[in-house]
This record gives sequence, C-alpha cells and structure tokens, in this order.
Amino acid sequence: MKKIILATMLLLAVSLAVMPVSAVIQEQHFKGQVSVIDAAKNTMTVQVNYVYEGTEWVPYSKATTIPSNIIRGKTDNPLIQKELKQGDAVEACLMGDTDGNGEWIAMGKIGSVSSTETPLITLYGDPSKLFSDFYQGYVFRYSTVAQCESCTGTVCPSEAAFVIVSKDGEIIEEKEMAPGETYVFGKDTENQYVLQVTYNFGQTSSQECSSAPMMVGPQPINDFTIYDTQRSAILESMTATPTATPAQATVTEATPVPPEPRDPPVTTAPTPSPMPTKSGLGFELIIIAGIIGSAVAVLRRY
Repeated sequence: MKKIILATMLLLAVSLAVMPVSAVIQEQHFKGQVSVIDAAKNTMTVQVNYVYEGTEWVPYSKATTIPSNIIRGKTDNPLIQKELKQGDAVEACLMGDTDGNGEWIAMGKIGSVSSTETPLITLYGDPSKLFSDFYQGYVFRYSTVAQCESCTGTVCPSEAAFVIVSKDGEIIEEKEMAPGETYVFGKDTENQYVLQVTYNFGQTSSQECSSAPMMVGPQPINDFTIYDTQRSAILESMTATPTATPAQATVTEATPVPPEPRDPPVTTAPTPSPMPTKSGLGFELIIIAGIIGSAVAVLRRY
C-alpha cells in the first residue's frame, strides 16, 4: 500500500514538472458603434450590437459573455483618436476585461453593423484579431520574423512581417515589410481598389526562439494601419506635390487622413513572466515539493 501511494504521488509530481504551461489574455470580439473617444484618457467606448460567441455572431440581447453593451477600453493609437468619430460602425477586438482596463488591439471601420456582410474599410491594429475581410474581397494575412536576441518573457519584437494580400482566391502581392514601412498592395493591377498598408510594430511568440516549456504570459500582438483605397487616388497622390493630401477611397468615398508611423506602446500588455534561465519552472517546483512532503508524511504514518 505504501509503495502504491508513493508511486502515485511521484507520478503526479513528474507530470506537473514536464507539463507545458500556456495561458493568454482573454480576447473578446464585438460589432457596434463608436460611442465616446476620450483622447485625454486614451480610451474608447463602443456600444455593442453583436458579440462573437463560439463560432458565430449573436445579438447582444442573446449574448452571455458580457454584462453590458457599453464597453470601454484603452487605446493610445493617434489615428483612432483622429479618424474615427461617434456613430462609426466598427468591428473590434478587446484584449482583457470589459471593466475599462482592457485594450482595443484591433479596430476595423465597417459600412454598417446591420448588414449581413461587414467588409473592412479601414483597420487599426492587428488584422488577425478580426473576422471580416476587406472591401472588394481583399484578404490580408501575415507572419512575423522574431528578433530572438531581444525576447522578454513570452514575446519577442518582430524585425519584419511577411504579408500576403489576395483577392477572389488569387494572390495579388507578397512582400516582407519592416516596422514603419508603408506599401500599396495592388497598385500595379487594374483593380479599382487597393490596400495601403503600414506595418507599425509587432511581436512574435518567444516559442519561435526557444524549445523551453511554454510560460504564462501575454500573447504577441502586431499593429498595422490599413486603408482600402481607390487606386486612382493612390496614383494621384504619388504624382502630387509634397503638400498635397492623398484621398482615401472608402465605400462612401470619404476623405481620409494619411497613415502615420506609430511607435510601440511602452506597455502593450501586463508585464510578462521573465524568461527562464533553465527549466522555466518555479511555482511548479513549489507544488512538487509539497507533493513529495505529503508522500513522506504518509509513509511515516505507515
């Protein structure tokens, strides 16, 4: 009996020791209208109409994951504060809680919340965090290249993003973009609309640079500014005088503000756990020690 108890406890301890640890900050997805933008406090409030639950969008009245349809989150993106206005329809992703301390990590302007299809006209943040494609059927995908010598905890800064833009199932263009770079995908095609993309900054999972067990910490986030823009407006801006302002083409032919390079925020997520020097354990060792101590106590009783 003593041998069985001891073997069971030791097996549990070993299982805890070798089990990878993984956790990410919760992400929630909404469609609604911009309610308030407070640039002084770096916050934005959205009145939610639809919530993404499971595998589909459900009306807020049937949603079970949020307590209120008024969701406030943080954003220090100057383009969001400058270009979006009250009443604009958006699809958005909030990382963290809905108590005002979460962060809007992706904000896409759409034509109408009530439409069955909600193509993106403009996007601020991480395109991988939104479900809709862009106007005219553009699909935007990317992968990142990590700076492995600069990793901190669960994330590493990205030295480049490899971007693929496709339309109607065919690749329009592929390009590797450096942080701060702007490029127009499709400008040499006959398509009426093209994507004007700025890669502001980004992160990659530290797992790309290490074979150590996964750690508890925030997921990597990348930040782009993307305008679904008329090709003619782009060509005109390329030949205009330096003081001219290019016109952004949207579904409603709205006049845009051109993209501006954006620096990474000082803190994009809660402070991650430090990179382990050996096994990446710590809390698990305390649990293991407790299990072994309990095993010894049991043996003494027998």
